[in-house]
Amino acid sequence: MTRDTESASDSALSAGAMAARFLSQSVKSLGLALTAGFLIQRRNELVNELVDNAFYVRRHVFARES
Repeated sequence: MTRDTESASDSALSAGAMAARFLSQSVKSLGLALTAGFLIQRRNELVNELVDNAFYVRRHVFARES
């Protein structure tokens, strides 16, 4: 191999390594975003269930006391 060929090969490997790092970071970011989205959705479901239960208790338990 000549120096130009070696230099081009090294540049291509370096560019490939940078692209692989970028892709890896992108996949990690996407995974974190999906996890955060799932957790937020689950929290909202639990809050809604808690509110529904509170209204049920208010309607039925306090209605008996009246």
